[in-house]
Formats: sequence, C-alpha cells, structure tokens
Amino acid sequence: MSLKARLEQYLALVAESKDAEWRAEKLAARIRELEAEQVSDSVQGTRDDGTTGHIRITGVPLPEIDRLLGIRRKREKRMRFLAMELEQMAAELEAELETIPDPTVRLILRQRYIDGMTWEHVSRRNGHTGTNWARMRATRYFEEVGA
Repeated sequence: MSLKARLEQYLALVAESKDAEWRAEKLAARIRELEAEQVSDSVQGTRDDGTTGHIRITGVPLPEIDRLLGIRRKREKRMRFLAMELEQMAAELEAELETIPDPTVRLILRQRYIDGMTWEHVSRRNGHTGTNWARMRATRYFEEVGA
C-alpha cells in the first residue's frame, strides 16, 4: 500500500475514533437520563398488612439500563482498540515521513495527515495565502514517487 493510501487510511481511522467517542457520549447521556427517570407500575398482590389489592411499584428501568451498559462496555473496548491502533499507525507513519528528503513536504504531510489540518490551514500556517499551495506540493511529491 502506498504512503498516500496509508495516510488517508489514518485520517479515516481518526474519523472513526471520533465517531466512536461521539456515540459513547450519546449513550452515556441516555444512561444518565434513564437513571434519573422514575417508572411506575401497578400490580395485584398482598401488602405487608395482609390486605389484597393493587400495589404501586416505582423505580428505575434496570433492564434497559443494564442493556445499555453492556453496549457501553463493548463500545469502550472498541475505543481502546482504536486508540492503540491509532498510536501504532501514527508512529509508523511518522517514521516513514522522516525518510522523505524534502523537509517542506514532510511538514506538509505531517500537518495534513497526522495533525488532521485542512489543506487551507496547512498552506496558511506555512505562510502561503493560496489555499492550494500545500495540496499541490503534496500532489507533486506523490506523483514523483508514483503514489
């Protein structure tokens, strides 16, 4: 797989990790809502004093909370896996970027792919008002190496 493809794969993995975090936050909020929610039901039975009739039961929806907690554990496990994969992939890409002889290209690729900046931000951060400068430098480099 080419360097460009691996860099783009890294960006996709970062996006997947952010999506997993967003989903985990959304699930945690739902769990908090359920824990604060009181549900009630009425059942037929005998009270402590021996009378028979309707008994009102109030509490939190434990089966739903338990189900969501199970999902949460699976998502947290996935997030830990993604974090480890991201760290490993970033280290490998950083090492490969260090082999590029042109320091400007190294900087551009690191800022765009590892740091996740937009092409426009990379260009401006490096003192160029044209928003295509960084993208064009990267494109020329990848064409040179046949990526």
